[in-house]
Amino acid sequence: MTLLPSWRLRLPLCSLFILFGSVAAVLELLTVKVPAYAIRGGSAKLYCSYKLDDDASLYSLKWYKDDHQFYQYIPGNIISKNTFFLPGVDVNGNLTVIDPPDSAPVLEGAQAAYHVGEQVSLNCTSLSSRPAATLAWYVNDQLVTESHRLRKYGALQEGGGLQTAVLGLSFTTSPQHFQRGVMRLKCVARIATVYFQSQETSVAEAEARPPHTIAEGRRHFLLGCGRPAGGGGPDVLLLGLALSLASPPHLRASDSPPLPPPQQQQQSPHSFLFLLFVN
Repeated sequence: MTLLPSWRLRLPLCSLFILFGSVAAVLELLTVKVPAYAIRGGSAKLYCSYKLDDDASLYSLKWYKDDHQFYQYIPGNIISKNTFFLPGVDVNGNLTVIDPPDSAPVLEGAQAAYHVGEQVSLNCTSLSSRPAATLAWYVNDQLVTESHRLRKYGALQEGGGLQTAVLGLSFTTSPQHFQRGVMRLKCVARIATVYFQSQETSVAEAEARPPHTIAEGRRHFLLGCGRPAGGGGPDVLLLGLALSLASPPHLRASDSPPLPPPQQQQQSPHSFLFLLFVN
């Protein structure tokens, strides 16, 4: 098991050499295995399988990266194993060392409640990693795949080669989004097969806004017009409008206190409009 160094890079192919004090034809290198990914500061297991003839003995086994030795094994030595510090090493083959984010992704822009038909606009941010995390949005555990709902900002470059990933989500709510009055929004951050973190929030369905209402009542309209009797003099046009409401209309808003009930039946109010035109 080898301790991974605190370097953030993609490791190239490394060479494995086995040296011994016998004839080379008796050595057969079988397999060399390394994991595809590992976490910075963690550990990884490197496997080297070989075969020797019965009359041969292993002199030494050495690991190299770019012609630089970082590990050796010599069975005959008092100290049979040696490790040589070499920045960026943990190998054989192609090994990617991941520098993961220090925390779960962050959700921004969520309200406590939404009305049906209201616009939802959120951002999910995964901070400071290399490579940048791959982000995905889920609504009620359903993966959002529609491109018009997702806003891709690309990786934001930071110091030390670190990157921040941001993915936006935008859509209009419908009744199907709320399950028992609740909608769940989740963002998942992944890096290869070694890093997985998620952040989830739940929002409520806001109560429907009650419409403005006007109390019902009977309405009576009387319109009359005419000319006065008699001849001579200026022409006079009389126009009268009588309005009678059986009950006065009340405007009730959703945020206004309810009107108290009437104490007794009142006489319907009457109004009369009179217009006089003289020619």
